[in-house]
Amino acid sequence: MKARTRSLVLVVLLFSVAAAGVLWWQALRSQAQLREQVLLQAEQRSQQVAGAVAGQMRSQLGMVDMALRSLRERWRADAPDRMDALAAEVLATLPQGFVSHVTVVNAKGVVAYNSLGVAPGTYAGDRSYFTSLRTGGDRLLVSEAVRSRLSGQWAFTVSRPLLRGDRFDGVISLVVRSAYVAAQLSEVELSDQDVVSLVHPDGHYLARSRNNETSMGQQVAADRPFRTNPALTHGTYRVDDTLDHAPRTYGWHRLPDT
Repeated sequence: MKARTRSLVLVVLLFSVAAAGVLWWQALRSQAQLREQVLLQAEQRSQQVAGAVAGQMRSQLGMVDMALRSLRERWRADAPDRMDALAAEVLATLPQGFVSHVTVVNAKGVVAYNSLGVAPGTYAGDRSYFTSLRTGGDRLLVSEAVRSRLSGQWAFTVSRPLLRGDRFDGVISLVVRSAYVAAQLSEVELSDQDVVSLVHPDGHYLARSRNNETSMGQQVAADRPFRTNPALTHGTYRVDDTLDHAPRTYGWHRLPDT
C-alpha cells in the first residue's frame, strides 16, 4: 500500500512537472508571438513615418531646386555683385534658417560668388558635388555633409551645373544647414526612443534627429538594404544602431531624382 502511495505521489509529481513544462513552453511561445506582433507593428509604423518624412523632404528639395533654377537663369559671371539682391530675394522665399547661403563656383573650381559676403577665391574644385557635376548633364545633386569652409557649419549642398550651351561652366549651389534639418526631423519623433535620419546614398548622415553633431562624418553600415540594393525604393530592417547600439526597427524610403 505504501509502495502504491509512493508511486502515486511520484506520478503526480511527474505530471505536475510535465504540466509546469507545458505551461512554461506556452508562456514562452505566447511571449515570442507577442514580441513578433509588436515588432511587426513597429515596422509598419516606421515605414509610415519614413514615407511621411520622405514627402516632406521631397517638397523642400523641390523648393530649393526652383530657387536654384531661378538664380541660375539670372547669374552673370561678369556682374557677380548684382547677385546679392537676387540671392536675398530667393532666400526669403525659403524657410528661415534652412539655407545658409548661395555659392557659385566657376569652371576652374574657384568660388566666384557667395552671399555671405566672403571674398571670392576659395577653392572648391575638390568638393564631390563639383567633380560629379563636371562630368556633364543637367541634374540636381545633393552632396554629402561637410563642414563649410565659408560658414564653419556642417552643411550639404543642393546644386545644379552652370551651362554655357552644352559646356560645363561651373556650379551653383544652395547650402543647407544640417542642424536645421535635424531640428525638423526631431519634430517627427513619436516617442523618446525614436530616431529619424536623412542619409546620403554613400551612407553618410546628412542630418539626424538625435546627436546630430556627432553623427556628422559617420556612415551607416554598408549592409543596410538601401545601400546594397539601389533599385529598392523602400523597406524595413532590424538592427543594432550604429551610433547608440540600441536595437531598432527601421523603416526607410528613398527620395527619387536626387
